[in-house]
This record gives sequence, structure tokens and C-alpha cells, in this order.
Amino acid sequence: MPYTKILAIYLEEGCDFSLFDSTAYNICLRSCFSNAETYEARILVESRIRKHLETKGTEVLRSVDFFDAYNCDYAYFKRTVDSLKCDAVLIVGLRSHSHDEHERWVPDYVPPYKPGMTEGGPGGTKLIKYKTLNAFFLCDLLNPKSLYMPVWRAEIKERGKSYAAADGLNRNMTKKLAEALKAAHYIAH
Repeated sequence: MPYTKILAIYLEEGCDFSLFDSTAYNICLRSCFSNAETYEARILVESRIRKHLETKGTEVLRSVDFFDAYNCDYAYFKRTVDSLKCDAVLIVGLRSHSHDEHERWVPDYVPPYKPGMTEGGPGGTKLIKYKTLNAFFLCDLLNPKSLYMPVWRAEIKERGKSYAAADGLNRNMTKKLAEALKAAHYIAH
């Protein structure tokens, strides 16, 4: 049975929601909602999640639109999920991230050296150093009627390319997440 209204929550930390109760909520979600430093990241990633998951049959809501430092206790959370008539809560947490350092020899460019020339020539090679960002996301899909145990769980690993920053990793992760949920029939097509 696919879900028709999902509340998406992004955390800048990885929490284990194999058992979701008020303690897990207060440790992970409440601290996330009350942390102003993660607000912009939540907007960005939750918007991406909505963009990639939403279909004609499934609406995706962003937690950033409902929860903040003033509206974040467990009772408020449960009331809000009920009043929104969400049939699923999706929690995506950044479990870990790392950088790999790389080196590569590339052709060196010599600028034009005579008046009137428009092209330079080869000048040998030079060593460039760059880093790639890697991330590991833990995703839990919960049914609000029985929040205690996830109905679906996934670990998504994303390895960056030399040009992929956190933005690129989040975009790729949300695409993989959408594909996995659609393949498991949790998203209405």
C-alpha cells in the first residue's frame, strides 16, 4: 500500500530510529528542530526530498514548515502529524561524511607568448590536488499510527566526484531515496 502524504525530516546527524519513542524524539528530532544552525540545510534537503519523492499520488511535506525551536515538543509533534493527516514520516539523517584526497597530473597551459597569437601551447604537466566528499545517510520510514518501529529502512551511500560538494551529494541521495521508495511501492505513482 503506497503512502499518500509523507512528512519529510532531514537531520544533520545520524540517529538510530529502530525504536522511535519520546526519548528518541527528544534526543534527535527536538534538538534538530531547535537548532537554528541547521535550518538552511533542512530547507534545502527537505525541498529536494519533496521534489524527488512527490508524485501525483503522494504529497510530501517539509518538517521545516511546521517545527522550530518554539514548536517542537513530542506532544506537539504527534498532534501536528495527526492534524496534517500524514500516513508516513520519513526521517533522513546524515550518518557520517568524509573527504578523500586525490592527486592528478594535468596538462599545463602556456599563455600566448608572441603578439598577435591567440592560442598558447603545451607547457608540460602539473600536479593538482583536490578532495571529494563522501556521505552515508540513514533513512527510516515510519507509520504515524505505530511510530515505534520503522516500516522501511535504508542506508544510502554517496561518493562525490571532484566537482560534487554537499549540494551534489544531497541531490544524488534524494534521487536514490526516491527510486528505492518507489521500487518498494511506498510511493504512489
